[in-house]
Amino acid sequence: MKKNAITEILRQSDVLMSKETTFTEYTDDLLKLQDLIVPIVMGKDYIPGMRVEEAIFRMESEARERGLGGDPTVRRGINALKTVNKELHICMAGRKGENLVARTLEYVNRPEAKVYRNVYLTDGKEETELDAVVLTDSGVIILEIKKSKDDLTITEEGRLVHSGDECYEKRSLGTKMGIKRKLLKERLDLECARRGFTTPVTVESYIVFVTPKGVRINVDDKYHCEKWCFRTSLNHKIASYTSNSYYREEQFEALEDIMETIEQNRKSFTSDIDYEEIRENFAEALEVLTSGKGESKKSLKEKIAETAKEFNNSEAGKYLKKAAPWIIAEAIGPAAGMIGKVAPKAAPYAARVASSIKVAMTRVSIA
Repeated sequence: MKKNAITEILRQSDVLMSKETTFTEYTDDLLKLQDLIVPIVMGKDYIPGMRVEEAIFRMESEARERGLGGDPTVRRGINALKTVNKELHICMAGRKGENLVARTLEYVNRPEAKVYRNVYLTDGKEETELDAVVLTDSGVIILEIKKSKDDLTITEEGRLVHSGDECYEKRSLGTKMGIKRKLLKERLDLECARRGFTTPVTVESYIVFVTPKGVRINVDDKYHCEKWCFRTSLNHKIASYTSNSYYREEQFEALEDIMETIEQNRKSFTSDIDYEEIRENFAEALEVLTSGKGESKKSLKEKIAETAKEFNNSEAGKYLKKAAPWIIAEAIGPAAGMIGKVAPKAAPYAARVASSIKVAMTRVSIA
């Protein structure tokens, strides 16, 4: 398949062509890109629901078959798909975690509680996106959702570390949570003042750890400055939450109105990945793999078979074939003797086995 034809298919879809996108839109586009790439690679073997992993496996197998495993163009294309696959795993893990928490909060035992998702905030200098905000008559709770299947450590500096790995994020989790609380409180205080609402707004937060079903992890908290819990205990935390504040019905309705006016899910999500380069590298690699260039593995096998046949028909091959049974039979005798020295009781049995093998080998040689 020609490179231009492949890139045209990918560009016409308009997937991951815009730089202005939200996290949700970005994740949706990654899934659409997967649905475009995989059928191109799999061809008639494509089955709906196949993932990028299967396209990567097919391309790597094809490269080996054609003797193109080390071809730079092919490697770039395969690595491009691996980049897409890694990004998909990261984004889908985040989305699954948020969806699990959202379903959990549907059953919270606090009738007045309201939940808002993907709340974007900025003061012109700092910006952040809140995974979820729970409004109660005692205050507002920010939820920062983290999905993990490995043990976690919150370091003394407030950084979140997975399974002892290094943390490469510029800001610690503690710093990020402080910014989230600050921006939300400032926005709520400003909006409340405009409405003549003088009661202070209480803003707190929880880091919520989400694990796959049946998986238990340990969290070693050396920071002790951030509240956290597992998803399974979140509803209890919300239901039992109290503070020094209490909002009457009209005040609570004002807070509801404010939260609903804050733009949700509007954060411009940015990625360092160059998807134009991803498209180009993928198309070029597939063109090479489908162009008929390169020696196939099958022809190599045929050459090996031909070489083996020539050797078998040679004098050396005929001699080795005739001598092989005797070589094996002669090796059995010493082996039986060793067994007799190590385990005397087994000696008669070992000798009998050795004798039987010699007779069998002799018959094979005669045949």
